[in-house]
Amino acid sequence: MRHGVETVAAALGVSRFTVYNYLRHVNERRAAERAGERPVTEGRHGEER
Repeated sequence: MRHGVETVAAALGVSRFTVYNYLRHVNERRAAERAGERPVTEGRHGEER
């Protein structure tokens, strides 16, 4: 989808950077789950819980 990240960011009222960070986090979590690892749970500002 062309301009998808920009569209999502505008709809949510966040920056493109925030959308890309969220996508990276989701992809890393899925990869860890597929590998049988326990995914790291992070708090709202990136700190581990």
